[in-house]
Amino acid sequence: MDINSDQKFKELMNDCKTEIPVPINFQSEVWNRIATREQGRPSSFWSEIEQFFQTFFGRPQYAAGGLIAVFFISIAAGQFQLKTLADHQSISLQNRYIASIDPYTMSQRSK
Repeated sequence: MDINSDQKFKELMNDCKTEIPVPINFQSEVWNRIATREQGRPSSFWSEIEQFFQTFFGRPQYAAGGLIAVFFISIAAGQFQLKTLADHQSISLQNRYIASIDPYTMSQRSK
């Protein structure tokens, strides 16, 4: 690109600029309209729940307590699931053991 053409381009761009006057209270009016719309909105159940969590867990001590509670609830759920799995496995092992020492059951298995 040539320096002269670059200068011409800048002059053309400067000539195309338009100045549109903005009303004096433009920003405050926009914020007032936003605030009016926010107040007029009916609050839903989920927005109330979200608001509760934002205010409650916004404090560090409550957030830490919530994390600890979720941690222990997760541990308890894992223990419950593990116990159920262990019970099923124990019953399966008992049935296999009985089948291995009971000749009648062994003969039924081979057929």
